[in-house]
Amino acid sequence: MNSQQKAQLQQITRRALKNVNGHFASDAPQSSQPSVGSAPDNLRDVPVHVSVGLGKATLMLGDLMAMKKGDILTLDKQAGDPVDVYVNNHLVAHGELTLNGEQFGVVLTSLVS
Repeated sequence: MNSQQKAQLQQITRRALKNVNGHFASDAPQSSQPSVGSAPDNLRDVPVHVSVGLGKATLMLGDLMAMKKGDILTLDKQAGDPVDVYVNNHLVAHGELTLNGEQFGVVLTSLVS
């Protein structure tokens, strides 16, 4: 990633964090159902698989078979586009791709009910 791309992603991160500030408090369900953060203590240590849908690509099988280490597979999304967050293959949230130091992260923008 070059410095211009990194700066653009950091700007997107700042915007996403600003937009998300207070968002979850206003989205909280008004029922007696426990929230995700209030899981019983005996469940807190259960491992779950979290994945993020970064995008898709369609190409010819021959092009796929010709790919080698170092080739770039261009996805249908750009930095700052919304991404989907899955837990154990179930959609649980939407967010925006961000840069956290040298690693990618996701700022959650909404939870899926």
